[in-house]
Amino acid sequence: MSTKVRKFVDNCVVCRTSKGASGAVQAQMHPIQKPSAAFQVIHMDITGKMGTSNDQHTLAALKRTVHLFGTPVQIIVDGGREFLGEFKTYCDRGVQEK
Repeated sequence: MSTKVRKFVDNCVVCRTSKGASGAVQAQMHPIQKPSAAFQVIHMDITGKMGTSNDQHTLAALKRTVHLFGTPVQIIVDGGREFLGEFKTYCDRGVQEK
């Protein structure tokens, strides 16, 4: 019976149109101003699997970048959980390599 109900709901126009949207919420795109010098603005995103200690790897990558190129004015991330915790604390303290 549950198969018949599911099939009916899947094919019901009223059911499909009244069902709320699912999935990720799409944000409005907005332009990013071009920086006046290299590495003033950096963009970070995680691709692939990094294991269980994602935040430590992410923070280590940022520290290497800051050490090599200096402190950026702005860091743009996608809001993934790798950019929370220690990473966010480091950024909130001014992203200064000592």
